[in-house]
Amino acid sequence: MIELIGRLHPAIVHLPIGIFVLAFIFQYIMPLKSGRDELIRFVLVVSLIFSLLATAMGWILSWNSEYAEATVDQHKWPAIFFTMASGLLIPLHIKAPSIPLVKKIYHGLFFVSMVLLMVAGHRGGSLTHGEDYLSLMAFQDEDDIKDTSRIKPNISDTSMTPIFSALVQPMLEEKCVKCHNEKKIKGGLRMDQFALLMKGGKNGVAVERGDAENSLLIQRTLLELDDEKHMPPKGKKQLSEQELALLYWWVHHGASATAPIRDHIANDTINPFIASKNEQPIAVVLPEVKAPDSLALVALVKIGFHVTPVANGSHLLEISAINMPALKDEDLKLLKPVAENVLWLHLADRDITDQGIAHISGFKNLRRLDLRHSKMTDASAAVIGRLTSLEYLNLVGTQISDMGLAQWKDLGALKQLYCWETNITPTGLEFFKRSNPVTKVYQAIN
Repeated sequence: MIELIGRLHPAIVHLPIGIFVLAFIFQYIMPLKSGRDELIRFVLVVSLIFSLLATAMGWILSWNSEYAEATVDQHKWPAIFFTMASGLLIPLHIKAPSIPLVKKIYHGLFFVSMVLLMVAGHRGGSLTHGEDYLSLMAFQDEDDIKDTSRIKPNISDTSMTPIFSALVQPMLEEKCVKCHNEKKIKGGLRMDQFALLMKGGKNGVAVERGDAENSLLIQRTLLELDDEKHMPPKGKKQLSEQELALLYWWVHHGASATAPIRDHIANDTINPFIASKNEQPIAVVLPEVKAPDSLALVALVKIGFHVTPVANGSHLLEISAINMPALKDEDLKLLKPVAENVLWLHLADRDITDQGIAHISGFKNLRRLDLRHSKMTDASAAVIGRLTSLEYLNLVGTQISDMGLAQWKDLGALKQLYCWETNITPTGLEFFKRSNPVTKVYQAIN
């Protein structure tokens, strides 16, 4: 009940503003010929009553964590000082006719009160509508308004631009960040920074990586528009179906901050966004394969694999073990019936060994393989060496060494290799680069 009273503050706060402005008009702009002092005094009393009520409600509203404390203070204290000043005006108005000094103080305080009212009103509007609500944007030339390239992410190089910064973040900034930023933290959730988005708010974690259906961020956007928990709130600009699909896809595929567009350019969820930004999608030629065995797919999903077609109408698959913390080597045997269908395979952060990796040796169409922080060693080098279509290989945090790296002389399609936190030495890396000049190697500098 107390929280409800606080939330009525925006509805009440306009009354003292309008009433006080009316008193100012009667005092200085449209002076009445009769009953003037009594009317002004009455209006000042009514204004004070509603000011006290609005101030109390605003104080209650400031208890929640939806707004940054510093931003609230910029609105709260001018409002409190205005209420105090407007209260002093009533006794001063009574004494002003008979005491010249009091009359001067009265008129001076009246103008000070108006200034405090305007400051408090402006800061309140900024809290509700954002800092740039009354900015100079309205006075810029039309050409300046259209030229927003300085704030748009550069996605001309679609091979390396992260999906989050190029596509997801601009969408969140347009539809969500106005209520979830440094100065207004609705629900304790900030969405202006990736790390804070992942941290969540007072209702818990907003993004469950790899589990879109159980992510609050997705659940709130899919509620009925009239539901009070629906986001963005009713009356605000809503996410389009295309944007909802992108957000769902991004969370479902691990909510990565760094995954580049190129790795998913064939996906029908990503391509429309590139086209909408006047970018030419990368031409991707996909191999023609027959439909995967339906029973094999059921078996994979049953034990926890995420299985997703890479594009509508394609029988090629993206398979991820992101929700399989207990993945075992023998589980990878289930991939063999769909070997020719697997285009992307994500096995990061799982305790699979060389015995498990041996099961993917016949994946002739595999283009992306993520083995980060697995228990892979040089013993798997020969298996990976037979993946002749491989374009992306992530071995961060594995036990691969120069001996394993030296076996990869026939990976002519490999374009990206990630290999920091491994046993690879600068010397071994130099030999690899000589025999694989097309491959771009990413290795942290010690």
